[in-house]
Amino acid sequence: MDTRSGSDLVRPPLLSVDDAAAMDPPTVAELFGRRISPGQLRMMELLGTDRMLIDRAEGVHYLDRAGRRLLDFFGGFGALALGHNHPRLLSVRRRFAEEHRHEIGLAFPSQYATALARNLAVLAPGDLDMVLLCCTGSEAVEAALKLAERAQGPRRRQVAYAENSFHGKTRGALSVTDSVLYRADFRLVAGDVRVPFGDAAALDEVLRRDRRIGAVILETVQGGAGIVVPPHGYLRAVREICDAHGVLWIAD
Repeated sequence: MDTRSGSDLVRPPLLSVDDAAAMDPPTVAELFGRRISPGQLRMMELLGTDRMLIDRAEGVHYLDRAGRRLLDFFGGFGALALGHNHPRLLSVRRRFAEEHRHEIGLAFPSQYATALARNLAVLAPGDLDMVLLCCTGSEAVEAALKLAERAQGPRRRQVAYAENSFHGKTRGALSVTDSVLYRADFRLVAGDVRVPFGDAAALDEVLRRDRRIGAVILETVQGGAGIVVPPHGYLRAVREICDAHGVLWIAD
């Protein structure tokens, strides 16, 4: 235990929110590459965005420090499907802060998460009535893979996935992602089977031949492959083929 008094302790030179807001683009780029991801910075350099700083975001637009208004085609990919700083969301956030409401904690049931789950169950089709709230798509894929394995049992643990698919970069999701770049030399979860995307007959043949496959994971539209839309009727055929072979379909 450090027994020195508070006046004797040396405080590290930490950056505040105001310090961050005042940084210039070269400083941000240098720190980003050194402290976060040199590879991601390289991608930004190729796109020409490494020297741009965003000051504000409204709806579907970014506003950069130079005053340019940029249309955002990427935000909805994560958690911004309603746009940046939607006025209804900001109003709720202000109420939470002013009324000192709690957020979500593991020790108590959250009335807000409960209400959200109930609303999603009401909106979902058929008998879909349970909700798992996740932070990322990769986290959702991991949960789906585990659920499928639990439901199918140890004899049907293999998972079929599509060529050129992308499902995430965590270990299980990466194991059903068809990418040499992302997979690199990581040790992946065994038991995966690759099938062509958009070819229902090929999927049917694979499932007919290998009864160890208990689940198929497919994107409804392949994103990482470059926005590949499946042929008309393919997804309906996948549903029918999976039902015929007793296989679970994870629609990502």
